[in-house]
Amino acid sequence: MEKIYGAIASIMENIGPIGKNRTAKANKFSYSYRGIDDVLNALQPLMIKYKVFCVPEIKDIEAITEASGKDLTMKRSIVKVDYHFMSVEDGSKVTVSIVGEGMDNGDKALNKALSAAFKYACFQLFCIPTEGAMRDSEEEFLTEKELNNIRVALRYAGKSEQNILDYLNKKGSTAQRIEDISYDDYYMLMELFATSRRPEAVKKEQKQEDNRNE
Repeated sequence: MEKIYGAIASIMENIGPIGKNRTAKANKFSYSYRGIDDVLNALQPLMIKYKVFCVPEIKDIEAITEASGKDLTMKRSIVKVDYHFMSVEDGSKVTVSIVGEGMDNGDKALNKALSAAFKYACFQLFCIPTEGAMRDSEEEFLTEKELNNIRVALRYAGKSEQNILDYLNKKGSTAQRIEDISYDDYYMLMELFATSRRPEAVKKEQKQEDNRNE
């Protein structure tokens, strides 16, 4: 039998849960997430132990620039990647094909897309357990805390609930209320709000800070 299969099974047997232990804070809201560093820190010792390495092969990159508010743009990258997990011992491999998406108002959209792709390739291949309740992003509803995060972010950005629903509908969402927004769209919105503060809001914060320092 090709040795990559036994190595993958051994990694699955020994890897522990990876929880959402990181918190992203922006303005007046925050959300929890698990980062690529958490996955790498958990997997790297096991991949060394069981003699597995990974070779990424980028199949396609799509770069999109979108308006996200007055005088603001958001860059979005979508990548299609084949991750070849290979055994050092006999060269056998298993390939995971996956799509990753990242958004940023600077130059990090591609980095985020690649990180997301690799993170979820590892979660799917090694069936990595997660701490806490598992959620189906297509079927379960947002919690009241998560809905409040959206409302606070909308007030801060000067946007209405209808503005954000129209934005999501253009991307294929069928949500008619913010209560209907999927978890995938929720995390995309949190990323959007976290990286797209309006210039006037930044100026207001700076003025408040200057007043406190006087």
